[in-house]
Amino acid sequence: MRKTYAHVPGVDVFHFISTWRLPAPPERVWREMADVESWPRWWPGCTESTVISAGSPDGLGRHGRLVVRSPLGFALRFEMEIVMARRPHEARVRVGGDLVGSGNWRMRDVDSGALADIGWDVDIAHPGLRLASVPLRRPMIWAHYRVMGAGERGLATRLHVG
Repeated sequence: MRKTYAHVPGVDVFHFISTWRLPAPPERVWREMADVESWPRWWPGCTESTVISAGSPDGLGRHGRLVVRSPLGFALRFEMEIVMARRPHEARVRVGGDLVGSGNWRMRDVDSGALADIGWDVDIAHPGLRLASVPLRRPMIWAHYRVMGAGERGLATRLHVG
């Protein structure tokens, strides 16, 4: 997994980009990612996932609730809603709950399958974690990429098996 992190001094928002290399074509990866309720079966760290609204066939309006356990010992509870979708190559989500902000997903074909760039621009809304986000910024960045790396490995395994 390739990872990028940017921080603007004085701004609390976290800017993350992860690039996942996946062993399947974009359409198949999209189907797995769209099946949000299955995430806890293959994504270590994602402990709960519920679809609130299915949205349109391409995913627009799909709304889900997630619980993600951090390797630092806390859990983040948040909702995601797809606000833009171009199946199977691009989606944008609005995030609310313990995290607020947005995420984006861009996928492209490569010889061995697909490359997916996953970006997050989020702030911490959970009061206790917000206070800790300044002294614990580096561990939180590490934890984010650890969770994302586990997701990449879990999805790659699922795509090989399925």
